Amino acid sequence: MKKKSNIAVSLVLHNEATHIPRLAKALKEQSIQPYGIYATDNNSTDKSAAMLQELLPGSKINLSGENPGYGAAHNQNMKRAFSNGADAVLVINTDTEPDKDCISVLSGFIDRHPDIGIVSILILYGTEDGKSNTIQSFRITADLKKGHIKSIDEGKMLDQNALPKSEAVNYFSGTACLITRETYITIGGFTEDNFLYGEEMDYSYRASLKGIKMAAVRDAKVWHYHEWSRKNLEGLCREYYLINRNRIRYFKKYGLKTELLNFIVSEMFIFPLRLFWTLRKGGVKFTRCFYRGIVHGLKSKTKQK
Repeated sequence: MKKKSNIAVSLVLHNEATHIPRLAKALKEQSIQPYGIYATDNNSTDKSAAMLQELLPGSKINLSGENPGYGAAHNQNMKRAFSNGADAVLVINTDTEPDKDCISVLSGFIDRHPDIGIVSILILYGTEDGKSNTIQSFRITADLKKGHIKSIDEGKMLDQNALPKSEAVNYFSGTACLITRETYITIGGFTEDNFLYGEEMDYSYRASLKGIKMAAVRDAKVWHYHEWSRKNLEGLCREYYLINRNRIRYFKKYGLKTELLNFIVSEMFIFPLRLFWTLRKGGVKFTRCFYRGIVHGLKSKTKQK
């Protein structure tokens, strides 16, 4: 019987003390244990690294001493994991809770489908009351030139019988995904200039250029406990600033001039509606962040704010 593929876990820590106990418990309870847990601490101030080390002894933690962002930290982890013999790496947010069979399902899937280089995972919403059956993302497709994303299952209630066991896609969520060794060798890691947001679009586009296949796998599940509300205005401002900035930088990076022009013209055309939406969603501060992201994208800025 073929030995199942070795899957390591990649974590990025930045003041994650609230989430680490839940994640650590879920990783301990995996039906197949990960082939190493690799974490990079992006200059946390809440002892995240010490907590992870205590709850998951043996975790290989790198203390960066700064906050280089999502892509750079995961790249450090993947480089170490693949150098130490991992067949694939589960890239996963710390504010998630993987199902007990998540790693087992992923391992079995890539064993049976060696042509698949990236696996998109079924992500469900986590709530204050615990696990929900509402889908955040599963099958995601994208127009990789226009930068448009379509999440087919978002907001639907989970019905195992209504979802395919697996399906070809061309995009994945960075909240939780699997990257194989062959994919990493072929196209490398995530872009490191974005700091946060947009890494998936960049990686998916590069994968498409190299003919790397992706699939969404239903039985690999995680719950995502993210603060989605307006109460987290600081996080909301940063999110939309970076999304806008990095989208424009993406168009410029790959020479998608027509798509960039269409995006700018579209934002100008819907400006009154967009202004109303931003003010309603987060007030003046949020509106400023939203449009600052567009301006900074055009100026090719790469800093966090």
